[in-house]
Amino acid sequence: MLLPFSTDIKVQQAQREQISIMSFLGGLPTEFETAMSQILASSEITSLNDVFSWVLRTESTPSNQQTKLEEKLMLKLLQHQQLNGWNSISPVSM
Repeated sequence: MLLPFSTDIKVQQAQREQISIMSFLGGLPTEFETAMSQILASSEITSLNDVFSWVLRTESTPSNQQTKLEEKLMLKLLQHQQLNGWNSISPVSM
């Protein structure tokens, strides 16, 4: 994903957030394909926290499988944060 260069710090922060969102979505397991499609079709994706919450809300599975999906998604988010050195993301309440 190529984004135009900007010297504006706020623009750079927004671009970094967009890249993090796309990277996170691109690495999701196939169980989250429906949520990923809906998010990418949305006209406004604001933050990685919003994307994470959206994925949790969108995936409708039986309650015994929901916990496993939430654990898998949380692990993916934590791995993404570690790989990208992205530690400004606040925890999401489930």
